[in-house]
Amino acid sequence: MVVKNPKLIETDAEFEELLERLRHAERFAIDTEFSRENTYFPSLGLVQIAVDRDVTLVDPLGIDLRALGEIFRGDTEAILHAGTQDLEIFEREIGALPRRIFDTQLAAAFLGDGIASLGKLVQKYLSVQLDKGSQLADWSRRPLPPRALQYAASDVAYLEDLREILVERLSERGRLEWALEASEGVLRKGFDLAPAEEAWWKLKGRSRLRPRAAKIAQTLAASREARARALNIPPKRVLSDLALLAMAESPPEGIDDLAHIRGLDGGRRRGSGAEEILDWVRRGRALPDDALVLPKDRPEEALPSALIALCQSWAAQRASDESIDHSLLATRSDIVAFLSTPRRGKLTEGFRYELLGRDLEAIQEGRAAIAFEGEKLKLIPVG
Repeated sequence: MVVKNPKLIETDAEFEELLERLRHAERFAIDTEFSRENTYFPSLGLVQIAVDRDVTLVDPLGIDLRALGEIFRGDTEAILHAGTQDLEIFEREIGALPRRIFDTQLAAAFLGDGIASLGKLVQKYLSVQLDKGSQLADWSRRPLPPRALQYAASDVAYLEDLREILVERLSERGRLEWALEASEGVLRKGFDLAPAEEAWWKLKGRSRLRPRAAKIAQTLAASREARARALNIPPKRVLSDLALLAMAESPPEGIDDLAHIRGLDGGRRRGSGAEEILDWVRRGRALPDDALVLPKDRPEEALPSALIALCQSWAAQRASDESIDHSLLATRSDIVAFLSTPRRGKLTEGFRYELLGRDLEAIQEGRAAIAFEGEKLKLIPVG
């Protein structure tokens, strides 16, 4: 089933008419189509909005999307599916995030559906088969072909109905507040860029670098990151990882040395490109020891590995008991953060504390033990 002839908005005047409808709506569905293969930041190609089950497609190339910020800052609920990347785009393109969201992927996970695709949920709950034929469409192309527009429209066309069913099922099981809390948690996550000085942490083989080489790697990676952001291109288009690590381990002294650097683009071996690379290397060599930004100490290093493993096992059991995805209840990092001093993270509050955090406190403090009962783990009070 496809949405035939969805309306495409290409002017600010048409967009204002849509905004007026949204101002009076209790909720609306929203999704985006984007690509990031050739850019640093996601390149937005289309915004899909459904209100009262009427789908409208918005062309962001000719419209000022910042006007959506007014809607986001109001009380209208935005319905998304797996909305993390959409929210990242909203913050950058619109400068605002919705105050209230309902994420259908998260909501369905509390009904035992795992981390499911939209197509799977629409098929299960609405008996509709989505056409995914244009999943890899070029969203920068203009005009967009009709099939691509229909595909994009289908991503929001059923979200309102899906939300309605999920809310009903969640309410019946007493889990609606869990889903709303999880959706709110996505909003609190934040989408700020990591400091450029931390970019070298992602380099494969970073841990093997000696301090002198690490300082050069940090400077090269930070300079590369800053340039990639400024030009909105992938960092490896500025400088490859291979060339970066090669120069960190064997710093070039002059332009002639650049000819022997593996993975270095030809344009970086001569002229202004070469001089810039050499300047980055010189700054890395001169970096003070205390300016080297090392990854933060891992909290688990201060915790017994057996305690972490035990708590992970109990978390898996609790997730199984409640038929929810393990990662939705607690990841290993969530457990480590909770067991650390002071306690912090998702498990300190809300449904996660009630389902798991309270038990982990008892295990860590010696007030509870874990035993096998049949094929399941069981928590046993101690003392």
